Amino acid sequence: MASDSEKLGTAQVDSIQQAHDNTVTGTSSDVDEEIIHQLETTGENIGLTTRSILAAVAMGMCYNAYLFTLLIPPAILSFINAELGPDPRYTWITISWNLGGAIFVTVGGRLSDIFGRRWFFISGATILIIGSIVSATGKSIPQMIAGGAVFGAGSGFLEMAFGAVQEIVPNEYRMVTIGLFDVSSIIAEIMPLCAWAMIKYTGNWRNAYYLMIGFQGFNLVYLFLFYHPPSFKTKHANDGKSRWQLIKGEPVSIKFLVMVLIITQTSILWASFSSLPAARSSSLVYPGVDRSILGNLHQLWLPSSLDFSLWSS
Repeated sequence: MASDSEKLGTAQVDSIQQAHDNTVTGTSSDVDEEIIHQLETTGENIGLTTRSILAAVAMGMCYNAYLFTLLIPPAILSFINAELGPDPRYTWITISWNLGGAIFVTVGGRLSDIFGRRWFFISGATILIIGSIVSATGKSIPQMIAGGAVFGAGSGFLEMAFGAVQEIVPNEYRMVTIGLFDVSSIIAEIMPLCAWAMIKYTGNWRNAYYLMIGFQGFNLVYLFLFYHPPSFKTKHANDGKSRWQLIKGEPVSIKFLVMVLIITQTSILWASFSSLPAARSSSLVYPGVDRSILGNLHQLWLPSSLDFSLWSS
């Protein structure tokens, strides 16, 4: 028997598909209003169930999981640098979080819209465990910086929890749900103090990362057991399209954006670590900036039906 979340997902897909089919007889504004109405009312016949509550809790845990990686490392930077340094680049342990997150948070939401959210969240939680292990076993500042970048990559997927938690419950409960979701962050907000206390009484900053490993591991298991949003098969039961057909049908800009972000972030990181003169180091950022400008021009002027064979080279 299909779960309540699968039923809700199927109902939403069917409703939107029906509204889309009505474009032949209705105006664009009428169709938009119908889609909004369906999204706001779908799920009222099911109500708030135990499964949806457990899934919402999973999203709150994902929120805290990525906040752990954002809040704990800055609180213990000086202890890390004292043991593994001194190294003037130690602040990049936290800065690299933004470089990793900038790539995945930008495209993760859209890709999960197409393929389903479950495995994106599970992948993000797994990446955070890897980042915690890399950092907990750090032997040098560059390794700690790499761990920070891995944290950012995993957190980029988990930041989708802000939107995903509102999809789980019927519309009448969404305001309360998002309020409780935000309140749950108190768990992560007290972690810097807990990390400082662990260092004070144990003398080992790595215990803060061991704490993260434990929480991230629990989060991964909980996600796997209780978070079951509509799958790819459910989301595309009507159109019958394959994954490749859908990703190929996306505008070229999504692929272009990923390339731009990778080039830009890599250029910034390289320039920051380079021993080259400042002017030459700064010039390493230009390729990413240029491609970002070109990407925006492409989105404005080129048709979305651009032949993909043009990009094969």
